[in-house]
Amino acid sequence: MQVRSMLLVSLFAALMAVSSLMSVPLAGGVPFTLQVIVVMLAGFCLGPVYGAVRILVWVLLRVMGLPVFGQGTAGFLVFIRPTGGFIMGFVCCAGFVGYLTTARPIGFIRTFLAMLAGLTVIYIMGYIGFMVSFEYVLNSPLPWGKGLLLAVLPFIPGLGQDAFCSLFGCEDTDNIETGRVITYLAIGGLVFHVAGF
Repeated sequence: MQVRSMLLVSLFAALMAVSSLMSVPLAGGVPFTLQVIVVMLAGFCLGPVYGAVRILVWVLLRVMGLPVFGQGTAGFLVFIRPTGGFIMGFVCCAGFVGYLTTARPIGFIRTFLAMLAGLTVIYIMGYIGFMVSFEYVLNSPLPWGKGLLLAVLPFIPGLGQDAFCSLFGCEDTDNIETGRVITYLAIGGLVFHVAGF
């Protein structure tokens, strides 16, 4: 692994930790955070392998007990909570977005569609994990429709905004500058999420 790639993996792991701590709890137990934006940026900027590695670094930090997940939770048991499927979905999303955007140059439409595809992976895996957790861990089975209402539907209006915010950080990333990614992430993410578009 080249020094530049190692630094970017570390940077995105740190960004993931910070973005996950900025969370808004929702009724279903799945918090609203900024980490989806960082996941998609990592896949785009680092590629399928390093993007997924970056997420795995973040997961390993959690395994070691550091509070790098939403609402400051840590420990191995996070994987069997209702949000466990989303965590594994992040790893797959970073790899999938990286794979879909490997060929350069890449246009706005293709990048946007790749981001939406990555989000779809997150919410499919998150939904399955949510339902399994309620069924087998919490012993409180939910109807599939109610699971959708609690774990997926609250985030549907944000699918487009997350993908669009990620495009801020994806511009000219063949010659990526760390400061530029952080600036776009902060401005784009906060403006769209706080405004609630």
